[in-house]
Amino acid sequence: MIEFVSKRLSRHWFSKELNKALGHVGLKLVRRDARIIDLRKVTNNLSEGFYRAGGSPFVVEVPLAGCRSLHTAAFPCTRESNNPFVSTLLSYQNEACSGYARSPLQEFHIGWQPSNAVEALGLDPESASPDLASSPPFGWVLPWMSETPQEFAAFWINIVAADYKAHGFRLDASHGWKVWGPVSDEAGNAEFSRLIRVYDSIRHRGYMRSSKRDGDITGTVLTKDSESRVLIGAGQHRVAVLAALGCDTAPVRIYSPHIRRSEVEYWPNVRSKLFSVEQALEIFDRIYDGRQPPISSTEINISSSRKVETAFVSP
Repeated sequence: MIEFVSKRLSRHWFSKELNKALGHVGLKLVRRDARIIDLRKVTNNLSEGFYRAGGSPFVVEVPLAGCRSLHTAAFPCTRESNNPFVSTLLSYQNEACSGYARSPLQEFHIGWQPSNAVEALGLDPESASPDLASSPPFGWVLPWMSETPQEFAAFWINIVAADYKAHGFRLDASHGWKVWGPVSDEAGNAEFSRLIRVYDSIRHRGYMRSSKRDGDITGTVLTKDSESRVLIGAGQHRVAVLAALGCDTAPVRIYSPHIRRSEVEYWPNVRSKLFSVEQALEIFDRIYDGRQPPISSTEINISSSRKVETAFVSP
């Protein structure tokens, strides 16, 4: 009996710790019977959504121009943003590319190859924490998280392997990841095939969400003054397809926490001194604005100073 209780407590602790890490990037483990509150016919105001949901995850319709995808690369989810996923789909539409080779996605992977977490976050290496400088890019922990770069790197290496396996690919993190290069040809082809598979499905059948575990695009809300943006977690391919097909909005499942710029001094990795307040705000503002990290040897192949003005009002 004691062993049974111990195992249950161990699983509960593991799930709690995993959800804590996942929640900061718009992901979460949920039970099949977990309550997902659909507020699309009630409000599209994110702050109101948090109050109405009472701590439960909720779904609202979010303008794609207010979404940021590919994690720290923070691309706006629009046809005009040079988002490599969206640009690749547009090239596919126009029959300019039929595979990963010579696609905008491959150009992106060649153009952005951060060597550590500092470069993945776009910070000045001269003033960045040694813990970030010594961590691989997978240690791209954000200021509002509580994990260390080393913990976060180990976490994402496992997540990447599981994601490849779930979609039928015998790959792991050693082959690279979709959000930066270098990636192997196998990994690049895998991402391209996933994009096209999702594109063809949505184009022919329409976009259908559900309250199942992976039934929604998910996101974390970043609020500055009275406006908000959504940092996309799960559904990177789906949100790119909707943008490429000309949609203006997407239903997004929102998880806690609600990241408010005004509360920067309380963010866990600011309190731990991993980031200074100035560095934390620099990262927040770059992601919020939809600007990409600078690279010492080159720039990501889009205008890194582009600022998307479309607001998602959330008083």
